[in-house]
Amino acid sequence: MRWLKWLIWLGVIVLLFLGGEAFTLTLQVDLKEEVALRAGNLTLGDVAVISYPDSRWEERIRKIDLGYLPPPGEIRVVKPQEIYERVVSRNIPGLDYIYFEGSTLCRVIVVGQKIDQEALRTRLEEELQARFFPEAQKVEVEVLSLEGDPVIAKGSSFDLELPASVKAWGMNRGTIHEVGADTQIPFRFRVKVYREVLRAAREMLPQETVQEGDVTLQVEVLSLENEKALSDLEGVVGKKLKKKLRAGEVITEADLEKEALIQRGDLVTIVAQRGSIVITTVGKSRGSGSLGDIIVVENLNSRKRMEAEIIGERMVQVRVE
Repeated sequence: MRWLKWLIWLGVIVLLFLGGEAFTLTLQVDLKEEVALRAGNLTLGDVAVISYPDSRWEERIRKIDLGYLPPPGEIRVVKPQEIYERVVSRNIPGLDYIYFEGSTLCRVIVVGQKIDQEALRTRLEEELQARFFPEAQKVEVEVLSLEGDPVIAKGSSFDLELPASVKAWGMNRGTIHEVGADTQIPFRFRVKVYREVLRAAREMLPQETVQEGDVTLQVEVLSLENEKALSDLEGVVGKKLKKKLRAGEVITEADLEKEALIQRGDLVTIVAQRGSIVITTVGKSRGSGSLGDIIVVENLNSRKRMEAEIIGERMVQVRVE
């Protein structure tokens, strides 16, 4: 039993006097003389070749943030002292010594061209008006943020990717794609759309026919309250209202009676189409409706009744299975 006690004491002595050194690790930093990068975040792996015995921590050390780079065309100098302070602040397990080799400093040259927010705003306004709001008098855009690396290669251009449906107000998102490269830069923007809006000039009752003096037409900023408002004065005058409108209330398509293209009892042309084959016959309407409505018609030859969609004045189309 005495030899076992001596063995235990020997182990304690080894741990106390040799253990600390047995598990110390050395970080080797081979500093590059010069690198060319785009503006954005700078990491330790960008300016130096890193070697560390613990492979898991070696990758983390490469990703240590050295801060933002200056705008394109400017140079930043990274020195060993800065690297030492940032590495030590991470409290890396087992790290006992940092060995520097290579260059005494690294010159980081910032290349590329910064995306000008004013140019981006103008480009956005043009595309939004052409693609989403052709009826607008004016479209205003405020770029709220450019995420990621707002720099593209010098002399290159970019395209804009916008969602299928852009809201006419509030915050929207988009992506900048550098032409011929994989660079994608997300951004947020706020949009204001100005267009003409029709409102009731006085209180109007259901079935009342709209006259020119019954409505006002004015340019407004679109919002949830008026986005569905009509703007075509000629398309409203002469139509009947479906519901009561208060003075100042916007006029929408849903407020107006649709123009009836077919009345009950009208003779109609029935169209049936399958592929390139089109067959027409004469029928009789058993209901009234407007463009796009589904009504029942009767084939005068077969006396068969069927549902059909109104596609024009006194013209319907039946679905052929």
